Amino acid sequence: MRYVIDGYNFLFRNMVAGEELQLQRDAIIYDLNVKASTLNLDITIVFDAHYSEGDSTVTHYRNIEIIYTAEGMSADDHIIKSLKHVENPKNYTLVTSDNKLAWQARCQLVKTQSVEKFIAFLEKRSLNKQRQHEKPQRELPKLLKPKPPVKQTRDPLPAENSIDYYEQIFTKKLKKITNTSPEISSQKRSELRNKKKQVPIKKEGESDLDRWLRIFEKRSRE
Repeated sequence: MRYVIDGYNFLFRNMVAGEELQLQRDAIIYDLNVKASTLNLDITIVFDAHYSEGDSTVTHYRNIEIIYTAEGMSADDHIIKSLKHVENPKNYTLVTSDNKLAWQARCQLVKTQSVEKFIAFLEKRSLNKQRQHEKPQRELPKLLKPKPPVKQTRDPLPAENSIDYYEQIFTKKLKKITNTSPEISSQKRSELRNKKKQVPIKKEGESDLDRWLRIFEKRSRE
């Protein structure tokens, strides 16, 4: 968006009584340049020949384009004439509080904005820009390294149908009986422990596996 400012209309609405006109004009140009630089705006300000002599001139003060019209041509005529030849009038906004000039600009499909609204727009944009710079940057949370999974070690189970396998089952069942049965006397517990410690007698022709199966079944019935 390019902003075209009706120079003396803008100046007269912001003048301070008792100060020299040229000094106030320079001060406004300086302030507009600061705003244009901060907010990245394209601004052209047009002053008519009522307060200058000679041909039309175009100068720049850093980010501001300054146009002084030729002697005998008003800023209003220069602005309307210039806006008639722009390629995309919707990309232009005329800043003026002159209702007649604003109406002529809108007839050219140019947007308009009063001096007061334009100043409020600059102040709001500048304040938001300042807050963005002053806002502290949020620190990103540090990523915690995942802890390695704890390996649970278990005693290897004995092979099924082995002597150790049936002995382990028998031992667990014996512990369950002795720990959960309050009615079992100390003597009974001692007898059960002795039975566990007794070496089973192997029958003739009987394998170790058959012997443990026989003892396990016998004790399970007791």
